Amino acid sequence: MYKASDIEELNNLFTEFIQHGKLYISAIGLGDKNLSSEQLTAIKDVRYLATKSIPNVLARMFASDKYVIDGSIGQGRVASTPWIAIRNKEMVDRKDDRIKASIVFFLSSNIDKVYVTIDLSASDFKNTGKKQLASIRKF
Repeated sequence: MYKASDIEELNNLFTEFIQHGKLYISAIGLGDKNLSSEQLTAIKDVRYLATKSIPNVLARMFASDKYVIDGSIGQGRVASTPWIAIRNKEMVDRKDDRIKASIVFFLSSNIDKVYVTIDLSASDFKNTGKKQLASIRKF
């Protein structure tokens, strides 16, 4: 069970994320050698928000061993759409550790909006759609 203070903290963290938007966007596609110190700081702050601060609050809110919560701003160069995901461990394909479905917070490409989506593997849905849909409803 989560508290109003968790929602307020989450809102503040996403607001902080969005405030770094212009500098973050200006760094997309550039290698570290081409970044200003302000861009590097913005990337560092956004990475910390996406991979630590926001997932930690969500982990408190979804306090259970059945969820994995993580985020990313890209590997190597920064991604144009950073994300944070809440994944139900019961929906992991044990053959290749691929998540079949998750709730994902995506930031818009101009980093001024947060979208909440259900990310679902299309090939898995085609093969086991009804079973997965039932799992999503429980999620």
